[in-house]
Amino acid sequence: MKTTTLNMIAYSMAAAAAMAGSALSAQTASSPAAGSSSGGAPKAAAGAPAYFWNEIFGKKKPASKFHLYKNGENPVVQELNASLRVQYQAGWADGHVGNYPGSRNWTSEFRRFRAGWNAKLFKDFKVQNVWNVGGVQSRGSWDSASGSWRNTSQTSSSLYEAFVEYNHRQKGYTVAFGKTNPAVYAENRISSSSLWTPDFSISEQTVLFESAWGVWAANDTKKDKLGYYAGVWSTSSDGGRQTWGTWESCFTTLELSYGLDGLLLGKGRFYVDWVHNCADDSAVRRGDYYAGNTWKDVFAAYYIGRSGPFELSVEGMAALDAQEASGGAGRMLAFTAIPAWMLTDRFQLVARFQCAHGENAVNVGKMRYAGRLQKSGTVDGVRYASVGRASDYWAVGAGVNFYVYPEDHARLKVMTMLEYANSGVSAKYRASNAGFTGWQLIAGVYMNF
Repeated sequence: MKTTTLNMIAYSMAAAAAMAGSALSAQTASSPAAGSSSGGAPKAAAGAPAYFWNEIFGKKKPASKFHLYKNGENPVVQELNASLRVQYQAGWADGHVGNYPGSRNWTSEFRRFRAGWNAKLFKDFKVQNVWNVGGVQSRGSWDSASGSWRNTSQTSSSLYEAFVEYNHRQKGYTVAFGKTNPAVYAENRISSSSLWTPDFSISEQTVLFESAWGVWAANDTKKDKLGYYAGVWSTSSDGGRQTWGTWESCFTTLELSYGLDGLLLGKGRFYVDWVHNCADDSAVRRGDYYAGNTWKDVFAAYYIGRSGPFELSVEGMAALDAQEASGGAGRMLAFTAIPAWMLTDRFQLVARFQCAHGENAVNVGKMRYAGRLQKSGTVDGVRYASVGRASDYWAVGAGVNFYVYPEDHARLKVMTMLEYANSGVSAKYRASNAGFTGWQLIAGVYMNF
């Protein structure tokens, strides 16, 4: 599988290179000024490494895209851009409940490593192709007991995004097809490069799914006060599958939003999301891993706003009728509030309060480090459960973010979050779930272009 995946990456990069060559040829034929400051390929020939460094890091306000080619007058290819997202972070967890003797309580990792390209074609079309590189975010996991990787076939690269999008410039609507991360829920809808916290809240972690194949449509909420976003999606229980050939995990997303500028904060929008699972309960789980939506219905209502240096995200969520892959929980109710304040043009203070309730419903095992550092095991003849799921959960945390580029926070930043969590497990499930009560610290460096 690793060879096949690498070949697919090579083919996608070759396609991008061929597109760049075609674009340059078209530009040369149509304009004698090709490669000049008015258009054409960026001036990288004199010193490519220096040019790349300057474009990515060497400007006070870096361009929002890293252009390999840009020319608005070319009728076929207007832009060809490279993208890279690297996140390296460390985590520490200290649990009063949820640790046992010998548990490892710290680790570091490449959280994300994604590379790809995107292009603007025929004025109104966008093509995007992004890969998870080198096993980061793969299904493979390290077994400390045996000193080896589990599911080694899943540690190679995997396809994250591959879609074609049509944008109507005048009417402001979008129709697209392919694989992407559906833009739902308050934190998940924001690119990971733009989050204020190093990790999602526990409620979103519990209900989230992987990037999915689908068809979706939306309008431009920068132009329209009333917004919509709707899609039909399918993920696969086979993590190695890079193409779409099944509806084994079909689900739908529907979102309505309304602009509330000046009502609560200077800029703001209120959203209501509904995610519905169309798959039969018997079909959603195959083997020990499931990539899709594991709740029959999830409803989320949230507000995201900004006024001067203050930003706020508030979300309420109800997840109903969990499928087999969610442990058979009946429902989960949750609330999350994240206020943030820019102390200077580079330093930001962030706080988060979250709570969730539902019999065996809150997937505390999804806490990035508290949930991963302790697995089930036997110590001195005593059997200890993994963190697993809880019935009650609340957490309070705070952190400081440093943005290297005040004009582009996502380009390069340092993020921290120290959080205290408390969870309760009902007597019925304590044999297999320990929950987690204690401290978790995450700190990392994040780069995106």
